[in-house]
Amino acid sequence: MLVLVATNLTQKDPKYGRENDFNWCRPGELVTFAFECDSLEYGEDRIDDSCGCHRSLGGCETRKATTTILVLDREITQEQYQFAILTHLKEGGWLKPELTSPEEAIEWVTQDSQELLKIAAFFKEGDILEKRGDDFKLRATVLAESLERVKAAHPAQAGA
Repeated sequence: MLVLVATNLTQKDPKYGRENDFNWCRPGELVTFAFECDSLEYGEDRIDDSCGCHRSLGGCETRKATTTILVLDREITQEQYQFAILTHLKEGGWLKPELTSPEEAIEWVTQDSQELLKIAAFFKEGDILEKRGDDFKLRATVLAESLERVKAAHPAQAGA
């Protein structure tokens, strides 16, 4: 199944990257949507402000952020994928009973996983993406002859 994972590829690259790139995730870990502040209400140019939340996704394992995302084909079931997102939310403190009911948690995980899988399916394996507000854009594509080396440098996390 095609999924989105964290990567360092194209980070700050003069041709493909951005000066304000960051990756505090483990390369290869699954990523999901993360909290976003309301700075975009003050203008589109705020995507590149110091916050970074409107141009990044969060690592399911580290719960840290990255501005570069790689599309990879992984041996993972939809249930395992949803469990990774659920664990991310639970360990991040978002699924406390006073904040979220079990039904809301299931709906949240289902919606996020479906949206992320739809984004991954729109691209092809080896595509390196960036998030710009609500949009995902192609930065570069890993050459077919380099894909196995790139996959080896982006191992799956435990259980995924």
